[in-house]
Amino acid sequence: MTASWFKRKLKADRCRIKRVGEKLFMQIGFKRDTRDNRTGFWTDEKGEVKHFVYVEWQTIANGKDRHELTESAMRYLRVSKMTMEQFLRSKEFLEVKL
Repeated sequence: MTASWFKRKLKADRCRIKRVGEKLFMQIGFKRDTRDNRTGFWTDEKGEVKHFVYVEWQTIANGKDRHELTESAMRYLRVSKMTMEQFLRSKEFLEVKL
């Protein structure tokens, strides 16, 4: 499975795979607009409000190779569809390393 497959499956606007050291990381991105941000806004030096579109990135999976990365991303897909109660009863919860 490719990054574009996960992008479609997760309804994300962007998907990328990055290598950092010996690990691969999958990130998904969603387009956002500062007009929709309720937490704050940007102003220029004159104090005028400036709006812009940006991509909010989330790291959803990692692995030492493509196979591990795909397994991790598939686990994310399964868990993202669960309620909290379902997650706490799942094998994924038991595998969480604290």
